[in-house]
Amino acid sequence: MDLQTLRSSLCKWFMSQGISGACSQNVKFCILQKLDIGAPNLTMFVFAGRMIPIFLGEPVKILEATVDLITSSDCFSYVFTDLVDALSHVPSLSISFRIETKVINFVKNQTRLTNLRRLVLKIDIVGSPEVTGGILRLAYLLELAPALEELVLHMCCFDSAINGEPREDAYRPYPHRHLKTIKMTGFYGLLGQVELALYLLRNATSLERMIIDPVVRNNWFIPSMSGAKHNIDQGTSIALNKLWRQEFRKVLDILY
Repeated sequence: MDLQTLRSSLCKWFMSQGISGACSQNVKFCILQKLDIGAPNLTMFVFAGRMIPIFLGEPVKILEATVDLITSSDCFSYVFTDLVDALSHVPSLSISFRIETKVINFVKNQTRLTNLRRLVLKIDIVGSPEVTGGILRLAYLLELAPALEELVLHMCCFDSAINGEPREDAYRPYPHRHLKTIKMTGFYGLLGQVELALYLLRNATSLERMIIDPVVRNNWFIPSMSGAKHNIDQGTSIALNKLWRQEFRKVLDILY
């Protein structure tokens, strides 16, 4: 296909699809085995669908990419291996996916997001709220994106938090010198969320502002304020008790 703008919605392509010559690529809800794009002028990429191999031809000029993964499985390994490999030169990236709290380990990727400056992750969190490993994997972002300046984590949790003491050394320290702003929404106070927030506060050495917001925002499912009141109140209380420390007060804002 040789188009300036290509939009493919609600289609059913059962074989691999190759696309070339587009400046803006929008592929949504297509049944594909893989997506192979050879479009040297491509500057914007939007994909919604299953976890499939994505190949982008060289040279890569994409300025912004949005990926929404439609699956009930944990997507962490796919996001931080396959997608990172495919979109390693993108400066602005938004990904929607699901993770589970219980995880044994994960394999680190040799590829780095060397040009990434802004990252938005919309994450559905499922599993036992007292288990931290699945959420804490996100600390790997500091190592994966060395030039990152803005990080937004929109989280949606389907379980209430359980009180527990966060581990102060839950993940290996990795100082990051470029990250300036962090926003975490849907902070219900899950132990993994607390440990992740503490890790980011300690390791983002140039951090200017971190916002903790207990309200779920900008996810595919946003609970009503009345239905989520208990979780919002609990998230606020846990944030104040576990995060509001003297060492962080110059950069930390807890919304309530």
